[in-house]
Amino acid sequence: MASSKLKKNYLVEKKNVLSEFRSNKMSLQELRFFSIYLAKINARDVNTRVVRFEISEFQRIMGLNQPNINHLKNITDRLLGKIAHVPSESGKGYIAFQLFKECKVDQDTNGTWYVEIDAHDRALPLMFDYKKDYFTYQLWNSLHLKSSNQLKFYECLKRWEYKGVVTLSLEEIRDMLGLESHQHQRWERFRTIVLDICQKALEEYTDIKFTYDLIRKGTGRGGASQTITHIKFTIKKNKNHVDPLSLNDFINLQPDPDIIDVTYDEIPTPISIPEEPKVHIPHNEHKDFIENEPTEKELIEIEHEEDPDERYEPHLRFIADACDYRFSNAQMQIIFNFIAPLKNEFDRYHLIKASYDRLKMYEANIESQKGIFNYFEKILATEFNKKRSQSSDQIR
Repeated sequence: MASSKLKKNYLVEKKNVLSEFRSNKMSLQELRFFSIYLAKINARDVNTRVVRFEISEFQRIMGLNQPNINHLKNITDRLLGKIAHVPSESGKGYIAFQLFKECKVDQDTNGTWYVEIDAHDRALPLMFDYKKDYFTYQLWNSLHLKSSNQLKFYECLKRWEYKGVVTLSLEEIRDMLGLESHQHQRWERFRTIVLDICQKALEEYTDIKFTYDLIRKGTGRGGASQTITHIKFTIKKNKNHVDPLSLNDFINLQPDPDIIDVTYDEIPTPISIPEEPKVHIPHNEHKDFIENEPTEKELIEIEHEEDPDERYEPHLRFIADACDYRFSNAQMQIIFNFIAPLKNEFDRYHLIKASYDRLKMYEANIESQKGIFNYFEKILATEFNKKRSQSSDQIR
């Protein structure tokens, strides 16, 4: 079993294929957890496949405040449900399997609660004893980033850092980020919400930074009818990043968990856990982005349905994107009023995005759309108060 002691600088070793499979269903906390798991194992020793976390560590890594056993079951079930898709030998198909096969929540002989997780047998070649087609980075880079998009972007570019340059199609980038065909369709929105925010975050928080150039296709006079098809990324070492954050420091910076070393029956229930809400799924949501593009009629329907010009007042459109346009104009106004003390619109966006990523971990157990919004308000309030407290500490 891998050691649970927290080292100063963990190293993540990750097979390329693990950064290629679509992880759009993984929240920021789940992506971080996977990075921490890979950092805690020894990729050259399969006997370290089982990793144990004290319950307080697990709670802080996963952003849990008051979990009960049923809540923990929901979180660990989600981890056990993560699927990898790797190309088949023919190169035409794929093979799918789980990343983890078993998760154990129990007490040790000293009465301390822990969470223990084991890799799936089929996934072992992707995590152990490989000699090529992998990249490495220090774990602290993933701990600083504030959204799943930022972490996916970092890993994608870290993989190509040794070359210094990589050109990716828009389809490849969208697929890497797990974006559905109806998300960020407009180029300006994609550039502002995805590219520019990730560029700023990587330069501020990680050991690499990047610039990008657009590659267009078309023969229109003056380039008027040209279409952006690819983006060329130039990747460089970042000497101005923030001080590295150790896993121990990261865990200590998270809110104190309310549940530590309690008996199985004593863990309280913070909220009711009803059935999964009904959520509208666009007609083409599960189609392959490249080979099965939506028809012109479907694109018009999706664009009209998701267009913030139609649904939101101008001052709400930017922050509405941070939560995938999930809530109504009236609800977004409530959110806007609450976070109005934050003057920087990117700070507002990051706060809402981080809160929404956390909401997605729990929403399957919330009964109604109203309940989802109410729970989102609570998460947002917690994140906002935390940010305000950190700002006050910095002022002192």
